[in-house]
Amino acid sequence: MLKLVIIDDDGLIRRGLSQTICWEALDIVLAGTAGDGERGLELIEATEPHIIIADIRMPIMDGLTLTSIVKSKYPEMKIILMTGYDELEFAKEALKMKVFDYLLKPVDNGNLLDTVQRAAAEWNYDHQLKLKLLEGIPLLKQRFFERLIRGKLSAEALAFQAGILDLNFDYDFYMTVILKADDYTADNYHHRFGKEMLKYCIENVAEEIIAREQAGFVFESIDDEIIVLLALKGTEETLQSCCFSITEEIRESVERYLKTTVTAGMGFLYQHLAQVTKSYSDAKSALEIRHIIGKNQVISIQDTGLPHLPQSIDILDLEKMLTLKVKLGLEKDAGLLLDQIEAKLLSARSITLHQVKLKALETVILIYADSDLRELVHDDDFNRLTELIQHTQTIKEVFAEIRQMAARLANAVNTSRENQQKEIVKQAMEYIEKNYMRERLSLQDVADEVHISPTYLSYIFKKEQNVNFSDYLLETRMTAAMELLRLKDLKSYEVAELVGYGNAQYFSTCFKKYTGFSPSAFKGSS
Repeated sequence: MLKLVIIDDDGLIRRGLSQTICWEALDIVLAGTAGDGERGLELIEATEPHIIIADIRMPIMDGLTLTSIVKSKYPEMKIILMTGYDELEFAKEALKMKVFDYLLKPVDNGNLLDTVQRAAAEWNYDHQLKLKLLEGIPLLKQRFFERLIRGKLSAEALAFQAGILDLNFDYDFYMTVILKADDYTADNYHHRFGKEMLKYCIENVAEEIIAREQAGFVFESIDDEIIVLLALKGTEETLQSCCFSITEEIRESVERYLKTTVTAGMGFLYQHLAQVTKSYSDAKSALEIRHIIGKNQVISIQDTGLPHLPQSIDILDLEKMLTLKVKLGLEKDAGLLLDQIEAKLLSARSITLHQVKLKALETVILIYADSDLRELVHDDDFNRLTELIQHTQTIKEVFAEIRQMAARLANAVNTSRENQQKEIVKQAMEYIEKNYMRERLSLQDVADEVHISPTYLSYIFKKEQNVNFSDYLLETRMTAAMELLRLKDLKSYEVAELVGYGNAQYFSTCFKKYTGFSPSAFKGSS
């Protein structure tokens, strides 16, 4: 039932409206009455009625002042004011405040009941509309974020819709992270979750962590992805590590609580919300090397070696995607895309060989126009390829030439990446050699120094040195400790401190496990 209060300084009117009208018959309960605006306001705050009947002229606080306060605090309440003929100017002022209606004194009961019933009907309608809106807000937010990452919102539409959905975007930097379940098709997933339930569970895990950290928004995209839009305040340098830590916690939590795994792709940080679409493309690119680094990892776009460019990559365009695959050194994937392009051209029955050659030249130019790929080839290679395409006689011959070109470039990219990886690992080892004596030296510290993610550093370190980072750090420290024990007259705890161990007992345990001797025994045998 709806609640109603009556506020009038005339006791006869209060009693009359309270006792002569059967409010229950209208499915309304009388929550109370008050003799002035001040007590009326106290009554309203105590009972939170749906409908208020109040006189305009009252002592202490008049009806207009009461209306102004109530409308600012409880805009959904329906207010009916009663006024005399000589107070019509006040009534007009009340209508400007968006009161529901006003009635002239003496008030006719029939007219009053009709007005109250209309107010009740409007309140119910507004309430139902509000409920439907609240039910639809999650879907509206989903659509908003989906259009945001696809770059389909103008600056005006973005600001307007964000305001309507009560979304705050007052942040310094934004980053898109894509969470991709490593296998939606495994039998045990079908029995334990099902594809949709699995996505729902992953989204819940991510939402809990993001809400706790107050770090942004989580939503599901149409591509079987869970998107985390990280929105944070701070400097770019500090936020990079922060974003990785949050994403790594999500990955670990999925593995721990859902007993399944996800791979996360992290884009670059951007300063403007409209650039989220670029960060989304970055994250897509990062996920492209999942099969190289492995599943159940956090992969940053920085790990791919792709530059932080102002323009975004159109992931839906086959030719641009082909360029991306080649830049990532994915020869097989580039070949599959060329198959698609070739099939698409062959399906157009009216296309001529000349048109195919033009299209092929366009694709070649697009690839060679990329500054990163152009550095890996000579102009002579480009000229030779264009001449070969001009002299080919069939579509298959055209694409055979492009496949060879794509394969050569992809291999060159991989060679360049391997050289880059070697250099990064070399820098990491040099940093370890200079800083192994720091007690809390971590993989994250070294990764920050060489400007890649801890995940990627761990991967290339093991790949290049055939030893884990932690084992290499241990070996470096133990080698230094043995040297100190041989050449210096130092106590075990002193050596421990010099090689990065604050706990001498733990150092002794590690040393004995590594050498087979305790520090004192080793020193005595030297």
